Amino acid sequence: MSNLKTIKVKKQLRYDFDHEHIYETKTGNTVSEMSFEEVLNKILKENEDIGKIEGGAL
Repeated sequence: MSNLKTIKVKKQLRYDFDHEHIYETKTGNTVSEMSFEEVLNKILKENEDIGKIEGGAL
């Protein structure tokens, strides 16, 4: 049995991905200093913070 959990993201993502790079969506700049894991953690953290602001729970 898998421990994976689906979380609804409450706002539009600000990053695009390809096989080699992570890009900031607005500027198109490469976010080379961040790993995929760091970006995903940041997205989840931002999503969690929005849930707290809206009074909702994840």
